[in-house]
Amino acid sequence: ARGLVAEEILARSKQPYRAPDALSFLGAERPDYVDAMLDPGNLAAAGVFEPATVARLWRKCLEQPQDRPLSNADNMALVGVLSTQLLHHHYLRMRPSDAPPVLLRTDVDRRRASAPRDRQACDA
Repeated sequence: ARGLVAEEILARSKQPYRAPDALSFLGAERPDYVDAMLDPGNLAAAGVFEPATVARLWRKCLEQPQDRPLSNADNMALVGVLSTQLLHHHYLRMRPSDAPPVLLRTDVDRRRASAPRDRQACDA
């Protein structure tokens, strides 16, 4: 990059861009599942995290002033807890075998390649 980027930019300390992961789950407009996944009963049922510890983290995140970002550790911890709880909910508690079956269909177009093609719906 030398010769293309100013020396003061090359010399300064760098930090990676981080999307505001946990911030997506903190506002009043947060998805309903967030509170459900962080419910002490659901945390205890999963058995991965200590509900009281998660409650302290959740309270800390909710009380964080908007002009101060969450620490990296708190951000990653909250996203990690939510991700784990969602995986537990969808793949262990609500086993895929308990879910309605997904019916897949394959459409085979047997027309010649040179013929004009109509747009066909594809079920996935």
